[in-house]
Amino acid sequence: LNRIAMQDGYMEEIWRSFPDVRATVPLFETEVRGVEMLRRTASHLFA
Repeated sequence: LNRIAMQDGYMEEIWRSFPDVRATVPLFETEVRGVEMLRRTASHLFA
């Protein structure tokens, strides 16, 4: 399975477990590691 297909099952579980949380960010090409990736993630969350 590719990463996006693998994440679909996890996302369904997250939406069921935390129904009031409605914040998502796109799947990045790499893991969120380091200050620059944290800034990039924050720009999607707090835009």
